[in-house]
Amino acid sequence: MGELLFVSRAFTAALMTNIVQGTARTLRQAGASHRRAFLSLHDGSSPGDVCVSWFRPGAKLPAAEEKQVPAHVDNERIKRVVRLNGHVVTNMMKDGVLCGSDSAPAMDGGDAELCGLWLLPAFLNHDCCPSVVCVPLDQETLACVACTSLDAGDELTDSYINLLQGCADRQAELKEQKGFDCCCRRCASEASELPAEVAAAVLQSMQDAYSVDDADEFLRRTEDIRRRVAAALLTIASSPDLRHMFRASLLVADIAAAMVYESPQCSLPDRKALCAEASWEVCQAVEQVSPLSAQHLHFAEKRYQNSALGSSRKDAFTYFFVVWLVRRAAIESILVGGPRVGQLRHLPPSDCRRLVQVFAKAQGLSMKCLDISNLEGQCSGGVEDLLEAAGVRHFGAAAKLLEFRSRPTATSTSQECRPETSGELDEYVILDEMD
Repeated sequence: MGELLFVSRAFTAALMTNIVQGTARTLRQAGASHRRAFLSLHDGSSPGDVCVSWFRPGAKLPAAEEKQVPAHVDNERIKRVVRLNGHVVTNMMKDGVLCGSDSAPAMDGGDAELCGLWLLPAFLNHDCCPSVVCVPLDQETLACVACTSLDAGDELTDSYINLLQGCADRQAELKEQKGFDCCCRRCASEASELPAEVAAAVLQSMQDAYSVDDADEFLRRTEDIRRRVAAALLTIASSPDLRHMFRASLLVADIAAAMVYESPQCSLPDRKALCAEASWEVCQAVEQVSPLSAQHLHFAEKRYQNSALGSSRKDAFTYFFVVWLVRRAAIESILVGGPRVGQLRHLPPSDCRRLVQVFAKAQGLSMKCLDISNLEGQCSGGVEDLLEAAGVRHFGAAAKLLEFRSRPTATSTSQECRPETSGELDEYVILDEMD
């Protein structure tokens, strides 16, 4: 995990009202390689073949093949392709709770929203426990980072929706937005092992709680829901990783509790400690379904900011840093002209210590206010010691366990993008230029 797999620049970016016209203009100016890649994107019918070598810098089409690529693409097809493959850029740049995946292609924003289309990331299939996270570097550049351990030949999968919701809601959103039924391991496992009535009862209880005007009564009901969820999951799954994965579908009470406890309007004397505890519950669930996502970083920060001084705050800071480190280390190494980071676990301790300062600056944290002596000492042992100190065993362990239990043959969507690999994924390439 933590490998930088590829970086992609936007094929086109424009306001929602102008995205079709902007894409048509880009296609008119594009070479045959770009047009061929665009025409291979899913438009609601069966997509054409695609090869990752098309996206390598300097890739050229043979003259005979170039003549076969249509010079004109009609607006209706452009509209379908953008609807199914585009991204709302303003959503991607948010690190808030409700933005879903960093690269969730939900083209349902307002007319003033900035939208974009990235060719190579568009070929990533959806999975409710994705193997990569697409990290926005700016409004036109996406970096694809491995968020779980990957072997040569493993499929790279992304997320199209907010993963912190139940199976029924995920299925309904994917069907409405993308027109397919998800058959990933998480959905299959929840359908067979997590009773639908449990999820329905949690959602109904939260709706009832939201109708209450009294804050104390709302928190009492929310805490009751959290206790009932924890008790139910103990009877459903014996593995802690699987329990956390199932809890990710029932996190509505934990998220609500964290937000209310953090509010200055909450009068409870121990509200910060309660917020930190609820945020930690969210982090453990997100670790299994959407590690290294904007949501993961958001709640890791919330846990740190609300932890009491002492060992608990140091532990929370270490965890916050590790989530950011695995998400950003390979990217930061390139940005400062350093060596390419393949396996994150090979990151030198000196680079690890330097990244503490980069992290503090990126998160707006004052180095004078941080007690980083403990963290710097852990950096001396490399990333392995940091992961152990943060309590991280393996992001996405539940998905690996489900894969071992049952290996599906069908993909989640009707299109595939299986990169050609001949060795281990410890090297990456920048895939952003054609023609």
